Amino acid sequence: MEKDNQIIGTGTIVDNHMMRVFVNLVFQKQGFGKLIMLKLEERAASLGIDIVILDASIPSKKFYDSLGYQTLEETFIPVENGKRLDFYRMEKALIKE
Repeated sequence: MEKDNQIIGTGTIVDNHMMRVFVNLVFQKQGFGKLIMLKLEERAASLGIDIVILDASIPSKKFYDSLGYQTLEETFIPVENGKRLDFYRMEKALIKE
């Protein structure tokens, strides 16, 4: 998604997994994230996908909650120095029209 030759945001869907959803910091809190997610969900539905999943960072969980995603589990990935990257695995059943 672009505006005035600036990238506003992006997102990808692979199989039923939503990934790499980002909105440029300058354009956050203006509804672009919701628009990107809507387009990804429409694309998934057009491919016959009934349920989509995503991995949400702790700060982004509230955003996905507001879009109707349900938390499946809170989990983590081990990273360097004995630390871990915490996140939520979430899903949403798509409404068929």
